[in-house]
Amino acid sequence: QMFWTLRAALAPTLRLLCCGFMGLSTVGFGLYLKRQVGEAVLENGSPWQVFMLVAWLSSFRGAAMGRLVAVLGAAVALRELFQVLSLHLKRIASSAGDRVLEVA
Repeated sequence: QMFWTLRAALAPTLRLLCCGFMGLSTVGFGLYLKRQVGEAVLENGSPWQVFMLVAWLSSFRGAAMGRLVAVLGAAVALRELFQVLSLHLKRIASSAGDRVLEVA
């Protein structure tokens, strides 16, 4: 009885978190693909590495592709988020440190 009550209370929150995670993973996977294609074109100037990436991705079917997008996309998205946040936090910390030195 308590399990069902707890499940009913937590289900909307967990659904929202899962949907956000899937969206974040999809955006992260898009960033990964953009980086891979950009590096292939800029470094080699040849589309062969892009063709190999497409061939590799096309070898996945259904659920395997979904797992790849979820895991790889989440990792890339979290890495990008960490880099952006660390840049802003460094800027905030340095400006706070400058203000402390001005006051002192």
